[in-house]
Amino acid sequence: MRRFALLLVLCTVVALVGPGRCGTARAFFPDTNEVRRAAEKHCDGVRGYRADLSFAGFPSLLVQEQGGGEAWSRLTLSGSGSSRTVVAAWLGSGRTVSEAFPASLAVPLPLVHLWTRPLTWWESRGLDSDVRSYGFAGDQGCLVLGGDQDPVQLWLATETFVPVRAVFSGRFGRWQLTWEEIRQVGNLSLPHALRIQSGSAPELRGRIAWQQTGGETSLSVSPVSFRSAYAGVLPAADGDPVVSLIQRLPLLSDLP
Repeated sequence: MRRFALLLVLCTVVALVGPGRCGTARAFFPDTNEVRRAAEKHCDGVRGYRADLSFAGFPSLLVQEQGGGEAWSRLTLSGSGSSRTVVAAWLGSGRTVSEAFPASLAVPLPLVHLWTRPLTWWESRGLDSDVRSYGFAGDQGCLVLGGDQDPVQLWLATETFVPVRAVFSGRFGRWQLTWEEIRQVGNLSLPHALRIQSGSAPELRGRIAWQQTGGETSLSVSPVSFRSAYAGVLPAADGDPVVSLIQRLPLLSDLP
């Protein structure tokens, strides 16, 4: 019933202003500054985080992401339980990678970090937030910012304005990242699943297990301590699960 009611509203909007663009009927859309403030409030709640990601088809791998502000780290572990070992490690800030072990691996996009970015960050990547429409990502009604051919398109939940989907161009064509199973945890709306699609690559599904939100705004690990901990990680052979997983993921270099 809730989806039907929302669909009726969206269909009415489309019928009056036309699909895809907001045209002159801006009253049907929330003010951009209102959206920006709501998005900033969401980002404040996850300004520091730790989360574990697992991916279908890669049962032996666990990805651990940690971040605060622009800084982030990403570890890939192989094995199970207490026998897990680090097989890849990256430390970065924004689009700059300061440490990478082994250096031979391509750098995957830090997926949780991407979800925590404010609207102004997306706008700096080419998002035109004045181009607005409505759509559905599964059962979730969304405010869609940016056009279908723009460098970046961002889908926000209509009720909370938290990110639901990001679309951008990359090495396989148009990447589509959809954050799913968004549930209330305390006073935060957090995704617990992830779906990654690109035109020429098979769909990849993942799970997100949140370990911490809030806390410090800066990443507590230094490049020196990170290098000391992970410089001994050995290069992976072709066909190794960590290499195969990276080949299925958007890379940091894919971002506009």
